[in-house]
Amino acid sequence: MAGGIELKTAEERAGVPLPDDLLLFLRSVGFGDISDEDLSFRLEWFNPVESGTLKGAALFAQDGLGNFYAFVPPENRIVYFARREHVFAEVAPSFRAFMQELQDRDYRLLEWIASFKLSVYDWNAV
Repeated sequence: MAGGIELKTAEERAGVPLPDDLLLFLRSVGFGDISDEDLSFRLEWFNPVESGTLKGAALFAQDGLGNFYAFVPPENRIVYFARREHVFAEVAPSFRAFMQELQDRDYRLLEWIASFKLSVYDWNAV
């Protein structure tokens, strides 16, 4: 379980308040990995998206391939950023919906990624 100091640090690193459903998850299970590091929630992954069309979003997780997951304020939808390509995908309307879909897919994240509708991400966009 993540405590108040860790959660405050995560928000400071992210640069924006964490969504309520993500906070509840971290308070309940804490930071760590799901399914042998298929999806990792570590404090060091919490960082702001500082450029591109989703500037102001915040990274919160990384998968086993090094891809990142972020929430986009103010609605806090969840997006995927590919590590090796300049692409992204909107994957869920909320963290709760993201985790429900992951559970429904029996935590087969890499199979789910293959179904994402990818769009080019322009990191230089203002």
